[in-house]
Amino acid sequence: MQIQSVVEVIGFDAVNIGMLHAPEIVEVVAWAIDQYRLTRLALDPVMVATSGERVIAADTLTPAAKELLAVGAQAVLLKGGHLIADEVVDLLLQADGSAQRLAAMRIASRNVHGTGSTLSSAIAAHLALGHPLQEAVTLARGFILSAIAQGSKVTTGQGHGPLNHGFAPMPLHRITNPPSTVNT
Repeated sequence: MQIQSVVEVIGFDAVNIGMLHAPEIVEVVAWAIDQYRLTRLALDPVMVATSGERVIAADTLTPAAKELLAVGAQAVLLKGGHLIADEVVDLLLQADGSAQRLAAMRIASRNVHGTGSTLSSAIAAHLALGHPLQEAVTLARGFILSAIAQGSKVTTGQGHGPLNHGFAPMPLHRITNPPSTVNT
């Protein structure tokens, strides 16, 4: 009912889907994607939090990138931020067989909690603004890297703190198209 309310009352230009804790939730979201013909999607199937804690039920599976592409995903972004290296490398694989290596030097910071969720939200925001996928991913990664750098010197409690989401406020962007219509 929450999805129905948002889609039918507010409308959408792009959708970001975060952690889906259990198979039943995955089924409802899959139904909504089909029912409302949601096409500009950023799907972020969070499995492990920054702390290393598992956040999904054991029977909730996320197939490998090639399997996702084989069942209809248009693209898969494999994030490399959790790997131990001086360089962080992400890989954008697309259904047409193309692959883009996206690399940046690692920024030393304790404040990286929520980077994956913020990245998928930023990708969805850039898709809603009309950017093509590859550009949306590049712009979103730039935002994340800047937010990490700008928050690296902040101390927020113990453990992993949040990145600095508000480092460069922007004015609201009015999308001139009317909200997407939905046939129910």
